[in-house]
Amino acid sequence: MPVDTFKAALIGRLAAGLAIALSVFHLLTATFGQLPGLQQRVVHLTVALTVVFLLQADKALRSKANAAQLRVALNLMLALLAVAVGTYTFAVEAQISDASRVGTMTVDQILMGVLLIVLCLEAARQTLGMAFPMLALLGIAYIIWGGDLPAPFDHPPVSFKRTIEFLYFSAEGILGLALGVSSTYLILFVMFGAFMSQSGLGDLTVGLSRIWFAKSIGGEAKVAVVSSGVMAAVTGSDMANAASTGAVTIPLMIRSGYPRSFAAAVEAVASNGAQYMPPVLGTAAFLMAEIVRVPYGEVVLAAIIPGLLFYVLVYAVIHLRSARLGIHNTEPPSGTAGEIFRAKGHLLLPIFVLLYFVAIADLSVTTAALYSIAAVVVIAFFRRATRMSLPSIVTALREGAYGALGIAVACAVVGIMMGIFGVTGLGLKLSGALVDLANGNVTVLLLLTAITSLILGTGLPTLPNYIILAILVAPALTQLGIDPLAAHLFIFYFGNVSSVTPPVALSVIITANIAKADFWESCWISIRLSLATFLLPFAFVYDPSLLMRGEFSVLSLSVAVVLKCAGLLVAGVAIEGYWRTRVAWAWRALAGIGAVVLVVAPPAIGVAGALLAIPMLWTQLRTSRLPETQPRIP
Repeated sequence: MPVDTFKAALIGRLAAGLAIALSVFHLLTATFGQLPGLQQRVVHLTVALTVVFLLQADKALRSKANAAQLRVALNLMLALLAVAVGTYTFAVEAQISDASRVGTMTVDQILMGVLLIVLCLEAARQTLGMAFPMLALLGIAYIIWGGDLPAPFDHPPVSFKRTIEFLYFSAEGILGLALGVSSTYLILFVMFGAFMSQSGLGDLTVGLSRIWFAKSIGGEAKVAVVSSGVMAAVTGSDMANAASTGAVTIPLMIRSGYPRSFAAAVEAVASNGAQYMPPVLGTAAFLMAEIVRVPYGEVVLAAIIPGLLFYVLVYAVIHLRSARLGIHNTEPPSGTAGEIFRAKGHLLLPIFVLLYFVAIADLSVTTAALYSIAAVVVIAFFRRATRMSLPSIVTALREGAYGALGIAVACAVVGIMMGIFGVTGLGLKLSGALVDLANGNVTVLLLLTAITSLILGTGLPTLPNYIILAILVAPALTQLGIDPLAAHLFIFYFGNVSSVTPPVALSVIITANIAKADFWESCWISIRLSLATFLLPFAFVYDPSLLMRGEFSVLSLSVAVVLKCAGLLVAGVAIEGYWRTRVAWAWRALAGIGAVVLVVAPPAIGVAGALLAIPMLWTQLRTSRLPETQPRIP
């Protein structure tokens, strides 16, 4: 065995061992109680940083690039530094937790604080890209030198020592709320998704979907939507979803006749729903529950209808595009739905177990996640073919920790951002400025929020995008009378678009790589497929009953859901320009206006939107169904 290969194997095994140990640590603390004070967060972050740098060293060794040896040495040094800083921080944790010790930092504590900030920013650069750590660096510079800026951007002077103290030596910076969520129950939900994946749930969803849509137009693309939707309920990660289901569905779509870029876009958009679909939702949803101060189960209930509407829309757009191109399945599925369901149908039960624990039994989020992980192992044991062996359990532990690494690093840097807003008062200033700019108009403020989120999404992943706007904009939205949870979900939905919008587009990077497709072309198609989803946040802000909040009856909620579904279907026709045959631009414009009215306006006014769409629907019903002769994706 070559020396480099041996080193890579050794480093990789060390990283895997630490990852498994991290998962076991969190299972034990969830069972027997968290470590006191901030110790839980320190252990979580220390191991996460160490594993991140070890994996980067392993990756550098395997790449055989010219500068590989230097990268290996640097990352190994950073891993050792993370252990040293983490050990020191664990030892002085009691002082960090003691608010009365503010202003008493020693020189060695300042040094350790600087090192921890550097380690977090470098880990974020390696896992999340350059934009987020650069933004954090600008924020730190603003703390130190912002006092010299002209009003209204100035703030009371803050010394370098006080800056480091606030970001490191307090419970409001790196070791603050965001890392607390990551280190207590968020990692458990990531592990739940890993256990579900190892149990064979992906095979079940893909197999059933292929049979259900065997004779349907665009069946393989619909398989991607449905299987991603089911996996979305348990992974909560668009990237994990894209990688796991995309490896199966993308080749199927390509063999069916879809262009590679379109296949990549379909899977990316469908996987993006992982952040919208309960019970797990995305990382930001857990922080949302803490910030809004509502039980996580309440967030889950609120997200059910919007999440389902998202998949209704994606399904409709893909059906219309497939009908337009005349694409059908090329590979008949094997087996029957009954055979597949009898063999693996029980693997769906843990999803309902988790829903019960979170939304009905009202257990703590940590306990619900722990019991649900146990339920996966127990329920999988019911059938010999799905029983989880010891190696598969170890793999789930390892993959669960790997999936939580980027989240832990992101939460640490989010803590830096929250500290920046807290110490400078910048959040309150910008929030007030937005209210003044909107002149008290809710619609204008919502549009400004959406535009700001989309701009931030071009450089930031979902979590930092959400946190920044939750601090800056959510108070302004609630000040104008919007339900707090609706306001945060509005920001959450637009923040998630970063997964499919360039240059971040993390989901598209994965799916385009699987499909061997052009990244930018896949991004533009993803944006087009997602266009109508921009209407959904406006819908539930103006009608909170879609979130099952406020006063509503079953009848009024049913009417609202039907109208929103109709509006999204009409929006799909307007976007694709096709139903039974091509739709003229004039009819598309009219249908688009009607869709906006149907989705956004109250039910009484939504009927007017239906009237606007009727002429287009009537002309289409009188026309024979005819696919395009040129199967080209524009």
